Amino acid sequence: MRPTIAQLKTWDIGTLVSAATETLFTADTLDYWMDDAVRTMNKVGSWTGRTHDAADAKIKQESDHVNELRSVFAQIGDELQEAATDLEYAKDFVLREANSAIAGGFKLTGNVEVSHPEKTDEALTIQVRINSGLDTIARLDETYGAKLEGLVSDLASMIDGQPDIDVPGIGQIDPDALVKRLGSMTPDERAALLSEMTPEQVRRLAQADPQAVGNMDGVPFPVRIDANEVNIRAALADEEQKYPRNEGRINQLKAMLEPIEDPLSGPNGADNGMVERTFLAFENTPHGNMIEIVGAIGPNTRNVAVYVPGTNSTLDGSQSNHNAAWNLANRSGGPVILYMDGEFPHGGSVSAFVDPFSDNDAMDTTMAKRMAPDLVAFGHELDRTLDTTAPQAKTTFLGHSYGGSIVGTAEQMGLNADRVIYASSAGIGTLDDQPWSNPNPDVERYSMTAPGDPIQYFQGMATQHGGDPDTAPGVTRMDTGYFGADNKDFPGKLVWGSDGHGKYWDDPKSDAFQNMVKVIKGEEPTPYVWRAPDSRLENTDPPPMILAPGPMPNDLLIPGGR
Repeated sequence: MRPTIAQLKTWDIGTLVSAATETLFTADTLDYWMDDAVRTMNKVGSWTGRTHDAADAKIKQESDHVNELRSVFAQIGDELQEAATDLEYAKDFVLREANSAIAGGFKLTGNVEVSHPEKTDEALTIQVRINSGLDTIARLDETYGAKLEGLVSDLASMIDGQPDIDVPGIGQIDPDALVKRLGSMTPDERAALLSEMTPEQVRRLAQADPQAVGNMDGVPFPVRIDANEVNIRAALADEEQKYPRNEGRINQLKAMLEPIEDPLSGPNGADNGMVERTFLAFENTPHGNMIEIVGAIGPNTRNVAVYVPGTNSTLDGSQSNHNAAWNLANRSGGPVILYMDGEFPHGGSVSAFVDPFSDNDAMDTTMAKRMAPDLVAFGHELDRTLDTTAPQAKTTFLGHSYGGSIVGTAEQMGLNADRVIYASSAGIGTLDDQPWSNPNPDVERYSMTAPGDPIQYFQGMATQHGGDPDTAPGVTRMDTGYFGADNKDFPGKLVWGSDGHGKYWDDPKSDAFQNMVKVIKGEEPTPYVWRAPDSRLENTDPPPMILAPGPMPNDLLIPGGR
């Protein structure tokens, strides 16, 4: 509904905030008491027999039912929160414009016609802004209203459990059973089946088992995003019930549910420019797995980047990676996907040299080989989405440090990319300890490694991560250059040494960061310029115009995070 300005003044949007709070509290309460019932049943040690078995079966049945209800309540609460935020901003914008116009001597009619005896052009501009704001309110009202009506309908149908759905080619089937059936299909088979179902049916699948659906290839991205919002909220509720509490994980999960500024547009008129953080995968494991898409894919998308970070990457420590992805998206004008869907090495230099075959250090390629097939599969899912939404978009895969080995290994397993960047990469990838090959010569490949970066030790070990990307055939080495002039730690200094391994990811004005942006946008980056020897062993003194690095700590003898 498009309100009049008089009607808009009476809108109490605070009631939406209250409703959201109560609804989310209901979701958490259901979760808590159902978990308590399950815990109590599991503690029963001596009770056996038919009554025990019947009670146990009923508890499991109701636990599944409550989880489905909790999912819907959480979705309703989230939609109410977002509606309140967006509508409040748009309301304030319109009323501020209207009050300012009246205070400035303009006449404003009920039909939103603005006039002034002398300022005709300015009156027209104000009129357009107010009408645009009211149109935004009408669009938000219709969008959120339709979503909430659908979710309320879902809730009403689930009083006695989720009803069966009628699936083409299958017939009537319980949503839980269908999720299990999807799990045995290939991603292409899933995508084909889901394309024949209605949006309401697919939504109910996500409500039945959000953990499975949110992490399943072949499921449309919007459905995975909605499911993972539920998964994150459920993980937060679980973490808050634990004793002792992991405050670091709790704070991270809360941050993942908070809106951020849209990197692709920002505030614009009655649009507050704030968007939800969106996740294409999420698991609340000890180190945490996730895939976050920063910036939305739409019909006007021209470029998409997938960023794979390096050693010691964890969910709790992912804020710097998120910031880098946001800045890449903001400057490239296209979405950036932060890919952390797997276990990264979490070891130091001692373990790397004492036990070179350990699964938990950066010398070992096992984790790169484990993550690479999933990255290939995700690349196919990204292609599927772009084929229908933005067929003109080009994809760039960036691997930083150990992430470069993951990307390179994925390339040899069939990763489909238009461009690849090996940024301070441990190597160019390895497959069964065989020399690197070039399975797709049409890919534009780039590398960048700062002089004196300790990662150069590993790039020279062809038997580990596949060899040096800076000298590999068909790879263009880019300049890492200098930090930005306003960098608080290294103002205008050369990107060099241990700080040159990853600090440029935190500085979007650095030459290195800007070169990555150019590649993503399809522009020509600045080629490599020699300014200092690559190896620190060749030059123990810092080159001119940089900060002295000091002693090299042990953890910089391995490819690592920033």
